[in-house]
Amino acid sequence: MTAEGRSHLKTGLNDFLKSYCVYDVSLRVTDIYEAQTDAINGAPCMRTQLTYDGSSTRIVKRKESVSAWNSTWDL
Repeated sequence: MTAEGRSHLKTGLNDFLKSYCVYDVSLRVTDIYEAQTDAINGAPCMRTQLTYDGSSTRIVKRKESVSAWNSTWDL
């Protein structure tokens, strides 16, 4: 993991976060983006990808990575 990725993860432990969820056609969460509440468009954020067991709601895989926040996701 890059230093930038580690820095973002450390920040998430002590600050408030905002998140955005992406759903598939079965209304299961497939991606979760998390960033500091003051993150602007393009700021680093954490992306969690979820994979399910067939058509069930049982999560079988999860992958975390660094991504970029999209300001259209803000409240």
